[in-house]
Amino acid sequence: MKKIFLKVICFIIILSLMPAIIVFSENSPASINIGAISVVDAGQEAVLTIDITINSNHDIQGVQVNFDFSDNFPKLKKTEIIKNTTGWENVGVTQNNLLALGNVITEKSQIVAKITFDVPKDAAFGTEYVFAIEDAVVASATQEFSAKLNTGSLKVVVSGVAPTPQIKPDESDEKNNDSVVENPSTSIGTTSPSKDSESDLQNDKVTEKSAPWKNPFTDVRESDWFYDGIRFAFENELMSGVDAGIFSPNSTLTRAMLVTILYRLEGSPKSMTYGFSDVARNTWYTKSVDWAASSGIVNGIGNNMFAPEKAVTREQITVIFYNYTKYKGMDLSAGRDLMFYEDAKQISPWAATAFEWAVASEIVGGRNDGTLDPTGNASRAETATIIKRYVENINRK
Repeated sequence: MKKIFLKVICFIIILSLMPAIIVFSENSPASINIGAISVVDAGQEAVLTIDITINSNHDIQGVQVNFDFSDNFPKLKKTEIIKNTTGWENVGVTQNNLLALGNVITEKSQIVAKITFDVPKDAAFGTEYVFAIEDAVVASATQEFSAKLNTGSLKVVVSGVAPTPQIKPDESDEKNNDSVVENPSTSIGTTSPSKDSESDLQNDKVTEKSAPWKNPFTDVRESDWFYDGIRFAFENELMSGVDAGIFSPNSTLTRAMLVTILYRLEGSPKSMTYGFSDVARNTWYTKSVDWAASSGIVNGIGNNMFAPEKAVTREQITVIFYNYTKYKGMDLSAGRDLMFYEDAKQISPWAATAFEWAVASEIVGGRNDGTLDPTGNASRAETATIIKRYVENINRK
């Protein structure tokens, strides 16, 4: 440890005695870029990258980049150099800066550093953590330069719901997506196997349980991000397992299962018979579908069909919850610009308002790769989490 400390001190002293110190920008002998996952869920890991490119025609022998973090920035979890083509041995990144020193660069080279930190589990929705380059200098052995510093900064924004694994639909499902009616009340597509059991979804008064939960599922651990959501849905008899001791959190949810969850949440009200051609009168989901359709929450996929076995995508589930909230006569004025999500433009026009409302209401958030994944399937775990958030943030207001 003492040797390492002395090595760093020597490096700083040598760098300070170099004959020319320059500040660099894109037009100087070196350039710097910083990048990050811009939208991260509470409790998840965020990664920042610092990418330095050094040109070979200015006798560069050293680089120092000093970091600047917002006051609320969490303690860094890990700092590391993940790429170094300079040939320099004295290269390192700390909690405060990046330091690199060696022989004169003879060809264009690159240094890439990675900074990792954990977003606090209790981080509020919309919290911003700002990272910037305070200053950056390059040491040259023979020349003196002057350049305007152009540091820039970036933000890591906390989203609303923990991410769920992406489940890719099989080839036959992708071919069927064109059959989806572009209507905010329908918007359901892709096929997924499910257990057609009325016992999978039951109803009771929805409450937050304070007593310890005796977890019946072997595939749900307390450390899982979806643990609280599944516990909430199970204890309130909105969802149960697909088999003895199995919840199957990563399986997709069908249209029939989703409307049955909402039907039970609503208290299993009486409703008109709707009469979809593919919904028999004696199935476990018949009453749920009749209620959802007659209430304007879903309209079917066309040709008087409901497609009860088709799975729900993320953008489609936000529209159905939006329509349910409208049916309840509750406030739908919340909205949020989704520009921080790199795939926001992939949201279908008919789902844009619902998605903005769902994110602003902290019902739906991004995945841990910084995307919304609007066309990805909604899993059972994700749906359980959405139900819990919905009841806490919307249904109890």
